[in-house]
Amino acid sequence: MNTVDAAVKLAKGLGGMHANKDIHFIGGKRIYDAGLDYCDEVYTSILPAVYLNCDTFFPVEKLSRMFTPELYKTIPNQVHADIPVIKWTRKRA
Repeated sequence: MNTVDAAVKLAKGLGGMHANKDIHFIGGKRIYDAGLDYCDEVYTSILPAVYLNCDTFFPVEKLSRMFTPELYKTIPNQVHADIPVIKWTRKRA
């Protein structure tokens, strides 16, 4: 696969036990950026730490323009603060 569009078409065409199943995008930034155009819902988590020397980031600006956030659940964490999971729902025109 060389495009997200081709991967989505392939996944939707599998049929059988895979028919009507959710499609999941698992990064990098370019895949997330292209994949957001196909999503009705996005689930994100925010890890409570500071990471230095990062050079690639999730396209938060695009996500915020296209989707509305709400707290979905919180994952207990024994090392840091609990981890919030945010469900983003596509804004309707």
